Amino acid sequence: MSSRRPAGDLARKADLLTAMVNALPVVAYAFDADGVVLLAEGQGLAEMDSAPGLSVGRSVFDLFAGETDALAHVRRALSGERHEADVRLRRNGRLYHVWYTPAVDARGRLTGVSGLSLDITDQERSERELREATRWLQNVLDKLPVSVYRVDTGGILTFARGSFLTERSHTCVGKPLADCYAHLPELLSAVDEAMAGRDQAFSYSDWGRHFEFLVNGMRDERGPLGVIGIVIEVTDQRRAAAAVAENEQKSKLLASVSHELRTPLNTILGYAQLMQQHDAGELDERHRRYLHHIREGGEHMVQVVNQLFDLSRILAGNLVLSAQAIDPAALVAETVERMAPIAQQLGVRLAAGRQTRRPVLADRFRLTQILTNLVANALKFTPGSGAVRVTSSVRAGAVVFGVADTGIGIPAEDRERVFEEFIQLASGIDGRERGIGLGLALSRRLARAMGGDLTVGGRTGKGTTFYLTLRPA
Repeated sequence: MSSRRPAGDLARKADLLTAMVNALPVVAYAFDADGVVLLAEGQGLAEMDSAPGLSVGRSVFDLFAGETDALAHVRRALSGERHEADVRLRRNGRLYHVWYTPAVDARGRLTGVSGLSLDITDQERSERELREATRWLQNVLDKLPVSVYRVDTGGILTFARGSFLTERSHTCVGKPLADCYAHLPELLSAVDEAMAGRDQAFSYSDWGRHFEFLVNGMRDERGPLGVIGIVIEVTDQRRAAAAVAENEQKSKLLASVSHELRTPLNTILGYAQLMQQHDAGELDERHRRYLHHIREGGEHMVQVVNQLFDLSRILAGNLVLSAQAIDPAALVAETVERMAPIAQQLGVRLAAGRQTRRPVLADRFRLTQILTNLVANALKFTPGSGAVRVTSSVRAGAVVFGVADTGIGIPAEDRERVFEEFIQLASGIDGRERGIGLGLALSRRLARAMGGDLTVGGRTGKGTTFYLTLRPA
């Protein structure tokens, strides 16, 4: 009775071991020195299209025929090499981590191989997704003006990634924060405060760049876990805010100057007109000429003041537009007719070219103002016997006005500069009256306010063409 008990205990232990193996996502295997399977148990056999005990007695080389990678490791194990490896089966595409343990007898001869196979496909997928998510996050941090860092309770920088910290992060991770950022006492102080449970925020500027630091402590029921922080570069926002403030100041100044100049100018022009109307007979030719110059100069100054006032309204965002459908051909004809006396006086041929009848959507007063500015500018820079032609057409679904002259042209490198406020690249022809460099700048701003644009083309010495592009009605 007692002699049978150990055998019974051994059988029960074997059954218990088999049950345990079958309950786990593993395969326990063994094969002899010839590769004949002696044992194949485990829940993982189902993924291999097999079942416990079904492979026993068959050659491992037959069972895994065509599985080059798997059989290469089997041969290594049969040669006596103990090892482990990740093996992917072609038949199901799954990945297994396999342990190979050769067994030898007392004389050192190989008697077989045993081991375990663990399906790690899901783990590999999770790790791959984690790597991809981490790589995506790192790419985002590298491209955005944001950096993220973490400091543990010992003051060690354990993670740092982003545009601001990148220069130091590759050498500082794993080191005390105080050693790497001693030049930033505000950061070190904020980390200490956050570690104590008092989250911090502060601003920092360095070589024209501006940053906002957010420092937050991490805690659980057992106490501090460390600090996580974010650094946001706000250089562009600061510059934009400064530009807005500068524009506001400029707008207020322009509006004030325009207002202060407009009243006395209107008075001067009013008296000049009265003198021309009522006292002309009492004035000699010289005084009448003086009076004409006073009135002409005053009218020019009124135009300048009006441009300053318009610019101030645009900068302040107070420009009011009234969109309507406008006939381009009719508007070009009106503009040419109005500017014809000036062109005739300068000896320049002004004409309307080919026109479209496709209505354009624009504010009539502002569109007239732009075309008048463009024609006046063309006349100013076109010599006598030259020509200015005004056209309208439809291109790429937009209505395009063209004002072309045969004047002195604009160098390619200066074509964008002509649209800057108070910029004048040339003085015109024969000392003709100059403005203050606002006409083209104001015209482009007005064009863009109406959803269009104003651009320029041409060649130096061969004339210039301005293109006003607007949406069709």
